[in-house]
Amino acid sequence: MTPAEVREGLMETVRAVVRDRVVPRAADIDRDGVFPDDIRKLFSDLGLLGLSVPEAYGGFGADMEMTLDVVLEIAAACANCANIVTQQALGIAPILYGGSEVQKRRWLPALAAGETLASFALTEPGAGSDNRSMRTVFKPVDGGFRLTGSKVFITWGNIAQVMTVFGRLGSQDGAFMAGVIELPVEGFMVNRLEEKMGMHGSPTTQVSFDAVFVPNENVLGRPGEGLRIALSSLDSGRVEIGALGLGIGRGALAAAGRYLLQREQFGRPLAEYQGLRFKIADHATRLEAAFQLLRAAAQAIDARSSDATRLAAMAKLFATDAGMDAATDALGLLGGYGYLRDYPLERMMRDAKAMQIVEGTNEIQRVVIAREWFARLRQ
Repeated sequence: MTPAEVREGLMETVRAVVRDRVVPRAADIDRDGVFPDDIRKLFSDLGLLGLSVPEAYGGFGADMEMTLDVVLEIAAACANCANIVTQQALGIAPILYGGSEVQKRRWLPALAAGETLASFALTEPGAGSDNRSMRTVFKPVDGGFRLTGSKVFITWGNIAQVMTVFGRLGSQDGAFMAGVIELPVEGFMVNRLEEKMGMHGSPTTQVSFDAVFVPNENVLGRPGEGLRIALSSLDSGRVEIGALGLGIGRGALAAAGRYLLQREQFGRPLAEYQGLRFKIADHATRLEAAFQLLRAAAQAIDARSSDATRLAAMAKLFATDAGMDAATDALGLLGGYGYLRDYPLERMMRDAKAMQIVEGTNEIQRVVIAREWFARLRQ
């Protein structure tokens, strides 16, 4: 089969699964607030948890563009389900970008098969957007390091079996490390399971490390390369979160459009009123622009282009803002019905808000974009 045929075959399968399995579960997942392990197993069987993993390690070997298409399709129906794909990809990314051949062969096959779940532990109570303020420390000891500190807003901290943790190398300023811990492990604790506005089916935790031993063979890259590995991982993660936000916006606008076609006022469907049609047109245009920017960023990451960081930040910023705006206005187009849990719009709006915050707030994306823009101007 040609790559195009493989892509289309995968997308046909994903569309059928979304229609038959994801759509019927979306509202229950949000209401119950429980990680949907049934969907995780389904996605594992389809190979969706190993999309980004090369075939040599048991993955699908998909490029970022294919991952983008898959996430968009799922997110239009259920952000919690789409996040199973994006979170696993983020958890895998440090191993892909910073792992040795031995480490890749050790961890990637089980991660790609969905047999184990991966978590990405970067943010701390005093170090959110400012990663250089991290206080988690890897202290050198015989045979490896002792990891001490705490992390917040860690997705899957309570269910992952593999967690990449980022922290300082001893007392050295500006030297950071990335180490993989296999859970459960002595000294690791989940301190809190967060209660959130949205994304109820994706557990978010506070975790701590009390002298957790990290053997030398679990260190990614060379000691001191941790921040580089984290930032490389975030480039692809931002495109995936942008796709999540865009997918939510698409789903919300489609739901509103179907309502406008059916709902009549003053003797004709709401979809015939120009004021409402223009609002739909504006959002449809903005969502399409976001899609094109996401695709450009995905292509830049696949090509390992120097534009990848800039385009990923732009795409995440624009797509998640567009998705949030579309979800908010879509809710309003349903009037009082949009505010009811009988309809999906209030769930979509709550979930869309998270996408403007995670993987670096959209304010931080503007910092990254401006930094990259001025750096190019000085060249």
